[in-house]
Formats: sequence, structure tokens, C-alpha cells
Amino acid sequence: MNRLILLEGIPGSGKTTYARRLEEYFTENGLRAKCYLEGENHPADLAWCAVLTDGEYIGLLKDFPDYSEKIKEISFVESSMHIVPYLSIGIKAEHKNLWDFLESREIFNGKYSIDNFLKINLDRWMTFSKQFADEEKIIIFESVFMQNHLNEIILF
Repeated sequence: MNRLILLEGIPGSGKTTYARRLEEYFTENGLRAKCYLEGENHPADLAWCAVLTDGEYIGLLKDFPDYSEKIKEISFVESSMHIVPYLSIGIKAEHKNLWDFLESREIFNGKYSIDNFLKINLDRWMTFSKQFADEEKIIIFESVFMQNHLNEIILF
């Protein structure tokens, strides 16, 4: 039996705390559960992820050799784009230019046409559904649907 729990709410409303407590509760009661928070290497969301072309990705690895191994480790390809969940890199303050570059390549804030935005996100959700289809697990997502995707569609 699979279950998907989506926790949504305004910033500071306790979503992260509640999501972690749910995971702990289910696990303590013998159920397989996994909590995914916004900005992590998430199976369905792209918040805090840079979306890069092949050329941008190769350039990124070349321009920031100190981070290239970590970037390779956490990145994945989807919709013919390289996805880099950059909160997981551990970017140091003196490398703000790396942060700024990756942040400028996020999928949100009207940076993509609605068609491209929908395609990339639909591909992400399809990959997630195939990945977890045969597992018996409770999946908990924090801020993954309304706060990110729907806001983007409505605002931009």
C-alpha cells in the first residue's frame, strides 16, 4: 500500500516539523516512511534546483572544479536537462558567484515558458510515480504542490 501525504502551508506554519514527526511516527509504528523536504534532492519537486543545458552543466563543472565531484554526485538528467539540487552542494560564502549562477537557473519565477515549465515538472512527477509505484511506503512531501507549482502557474 502506497500513500502520498502533501503538507502545504505558509512559511513558518510548521510544515517541516510536522512532516518529520509524521515520518518518525510511521517508522516507530513499523511502517516504511520517507519524508522529503523542499530543497532536498527531491523525487518530485524542483525547488532550489538549477535546470541546466548540457553546455551550462559542462561549463559549471569546468568553472567550479572544487565543487565538480559534489555536483556530479547530486545531479541527474531529466527532460534532457541537468537538474542540480544546489542546497545540497554546501557552497561556501566566498563562492557566492556559484550560488548566484545556480539560483538564476531555477525553474521558478517566470524563467521558463508555461509549456516548458509544465513539461519539465510533469516529467519529474512521472519519474517519481514510476519510481515508487511498486514500493510499499508512505511518502511525505513538504511544500511541493501548491506553494511551488501552483503559485508559479498562477503568478507567471
